[in-house]
Amino acid sequence: MKNVNQLKLASPLERELASLRYFDRKLFIKPELTEKEKIHLKEIQTQGYTVIENFVDPMTLKQMQNLLQNDLEVGNFEMPDLAQSKIDPVKHKDLIDNYLFGNGQFYQKHGIAFDREDFKSLDQVVQDFMPSTIKNYFNPKTPLFFKTLLAPIVTNLIENYFGVKPYLIEAYSRRNFKALYPVMNHYWHRDTNSPNFLLKSFLFLSNCELKHGPHYYVQGSHKNLALNGKVYYTEEEIAKNYDLKKDLIVSEVKAGTLILEDTRGLHKAGLPQEGFRDLVYGVFFPVSAFSRWKKTYYEIEENVFEQLDEKQKSYIPKMCVKG
Repeated sequence: MKNVNQLKLASPLERELASLRYFDRKLFIKPELTEKEKIHLKEIQTQGYTVIENFVDPMTLKQMQNLLQNDLEVGNFEMPDLAQSKIDPVKHKDLIDNYLFGNGQFYQKHGIAFDREDFKSLDQVVQDFMPSTIKNYFNPKTPLFFKTLLAPIVTNLIENYFGVKPYLIEAYSRRNFKALYPVMNHYWHRDTNSPNFLLKSFLFLSNCELKHGPHYYVQGSHKNLALNGKVYYTEEEIAKNYDLKKDLIVSEVKAGTLILEDTRGLHKAGLPQEGFRDLVYGVFFPVSAFSRWKKTYYEIEENVFEQLDEKQKSYIPKMCVKG
């Protein structure tokens, strides 16, 4: 696997100059923050992340949990998907050694996937095929997930951190299960979607204890590039280069908690030992007016889009809105 994840730390001047590339999204006046938001912003700047507890109220949380569960029950998730039950440790050793790096079509080509014709029920595919993760794109007929991810506290923090208004590039959920083999994001890595401006929001829809596979982050590693230039890193490399007694953050949190994180820093998804972990993802970074949108990662129906406020609408790429 090629070393494609080389990051370069930009100086404040370089970062400001980089922001001019997004002249149509440049913010010369940033949103005013509350005292609480100022604390969260300082944490993102220094630590690389901040935790917002009780981000969603119990009623909204229940609605989101029900919407997700209903979608999964009818097979509304990404397929083909990896079937860990089909992995042969000898026959597929090269794939395992390469972090099972690939997508659904890749897994299907190698005979280690299940597809829609294999789906009879959610319980059935989990039992028969042992997926490590199932990925669901938000129901485009409801604004609930979009309004939640684009709540004022989130957009205020993002815009103050970036100095530009990004887009909600990706919006989806993942349910993680116990797995025989770690897969890609279960290994330490850095995200390189954007070299200067990148934040992800992680909204927990289920209580997450150590046994449920929490999210791990090395605080400060968005600035400390002691490890850089590889796609994935071993536990030994992380331990050798960072003080994990002080800087390892383990997201054992209650459902309804949101974490806003600069994922250019080192992070990984934990492997559940029992049960599952439901996590909603929002990926934020700017796109130049001169760049062409090559792919959309979610859809929102036009009548639902119109239910968002003007600021929220400005975060949704036009090509994601379906009439």
